Parts: sequence; structure tokens; C-alpha cells
Amino acid sequence: MAAAIIRTGEGSPSKLRDLSAEMLANAINRGGHVILMLEPCMVSCAGAFCMDQDGLTTVHDACAVLCIAARREAWGSCLELRLVVECLGIRLFQLCCSLNGPEVKRTYGEELLVAKMFELVWRLRQHRHCSAFDKLCELDGHKCILTAAISYLYDARATDHRDLRHYRDGPICDLRPSALDCCLRMMEGMVLFDIKRNDAIGRSRVSRVADASRGLCASQALSGSERLSCEVLLVTTKGVMGH
Repeated sequence: MAAAIIRTGEGSPSKLRDLSAEMLANAINRGGHVILMLEPCMVSCAGAFCMDQDGLTTVHDACAVLCIAARREAWGSCLELRLVVECLGIRLFQLCCSLNGPEVKRTYGEELLVAKMFELVWRLRQHRHCSAFDKLCELDGHKCILTAAISYLYDARATDHRDLRHYRDGPICDLRPSALDCCLRMMEGMVLFDIKRNDAIGRSRVSRVADASRGLCASQALSGSERLSCEVLLVTTKGVMGH
């Protein structure tokens, strides 16, 4: 029923759609993984994540369900759809990058959404049954995930808001890392992707990651797990850059 309400789009009140998305995310998070076998839920959550008219709460909860699906290596055919991949790139770029003027200002809800989207990209890196991560690595321009990630590394809010967590996520741990840690882990995968590209564009991307991760490693703002992820990322870039 929750999936049906989400799918009706503008035909349902926004509060009802928000509540339905939250119920679905909570049910799956608490072990209702059989829900991942239901195609209507897959279509509903992917659609809700991509629909502009939905509120941040619905988009975040839909993204949370997609994270669980990616972690369980389910819904591969849906997660690798061009619409889902490009929407993920556009949303992250818009919330992390400022092309002109001051840094992007994010609300509390937007901070939670950015954290969940970086987790989704990291989970997709580990998904063995879909090509979504490779497609994310290929995005450029105003959809570029790597540009969004680098901007996030330079943003002090990435460490200042480390403890900003959705109630479903619980405390930070290795299985549920901070947003910054997820960002660093997915960037390592993107560097490895660029190694395979072995072209000028790939080398330029790796150079940008190296500069950002070197500065972050030199700071005192990282937690233990984040520091390890940052050092691994930096070592990976050194292998490519010949440092």
C-alpha cells in the first residue's frame, strides 16, 4: 500500500507520500528485506528519488531504500537506469557545488540527503550485479559526481556535521560510516576507474583528487576511520601520479 501511495505522484497529498516513504524505509531497515523482492516497491522508490516535486523527506527516504537495495545487491537493473544515475549526479552536484559566488548553503534536510547520496554511491561501488557505479564515474559537467565529492572534501561542514545523522542510521560505525567516509571510499573507486581509462581526462581527475585528499589528510579534523579512508585514497592516487 505504501508503494502504491508513493507511485500515485501528485494524486496523493505530500504528507501522505512522506509518511508512506518513511514507513517503507523503516520496514526494510528493520529487516523486511522481502520487500526488496516486490517490483512495485522498486519502481516507487526509484521514481520518488527522481521526481522533482517530492519533498526532501520523501526523496531522502527513497534514497535510503535504494541504499539498502544496493547493499543487498538487489534492484541492479533499476539502479543502473540512466534516469536514476543522472538524477543522483545532478542532485549531488547542485547540493555540493557553487559555480559562482559563495559556497552552497544547505539546510538540515539537505545535509542528510547529501550524506545518504554519498552512501548510495559507495554502496553502488560494491554492487556486483549492476553497472551503476561505472556510469556514475562517467558523468561530467553539472552531473559530475567527482566534482561534487571534491567540493565536499574542501567543505568544512563535512567534518563539522559529522554527527548529523538520521535516526535510522544510528551511531557512526564501519558498516554505517559518516558521509565524509562514504565520500572518500567512493572516490577511491573512481580513482581506480580512472586508472583503467588511462587517458588525459582520467589523469586530470586523479590529480584533482590527490590535491583534495592531501589537504584533508594534513588536517586534524578526521576521525580514525575517515583518516584511514583518506590515506588509502591518497596512496591510490600516488600510484597513478607516480609520486
